[in-house]
Amino acid sequence: MPNTAKAPGFFAVDRRSWARVCGLGLNCAVAYLVLARGTGRNNRETAWSVQAIEKYTSIARGRAHNGIQTLLRDRVVQQLRAGTRPKYDLLPWHLIRGNKPLGFYEQKAFEKVARCEEIMAGKEQQAARAVARRWLVDPGNGRYAVAPPPKGEPDWIWLPNELVTGTATD
Repeated sequence: MPNTAKAPGFFAVDRRSWARVCGLGLNCAVAYLVLARGTGRNNRETAWSVQAIEKYTSIARGRAHNGIQTLLRDRVVQQLRAGTRPKYDLLPWHLIRGNKPLGFYEQKAFEKVARCEEIMAGKEQQAARAVARRWLVDPGNGRYAVAPPPKGEPDWIWLPNELVTGTATD
């Protein structure tokens, strides 16, 4: 297992998660980097949020909030705590379930399976699409199951803290 101890003066992002975030737009990518800069030794959990994005970038509060919301919707980031002092978990690629987001109806099918409810005959097409996106599995017995999370290890990119916070000392 690779060493994930945080090096002084550096933070890390998973290479594949970073590539996905870049596809969401510049504000999302910048928001993700700022959140990542605020992580602890595990390079995942952060209490940095909209306020930090405003402080270290020129992104306005509304756009920073929208960037974080997009990261949450895309399931690259999970919210651990809401409120005025939120906390987030930046997921490495191997822990992002499915790695392909679900549409509205596929999400409903996934949620039914996760609650151990039967999928009605007319809704099997949505479940089949969720299987194709690796969120569900079809063991062949007529019942769908939630797919296990992908296996693997993070592929870290180590970046200097100054990339976000700057080199000036106040």
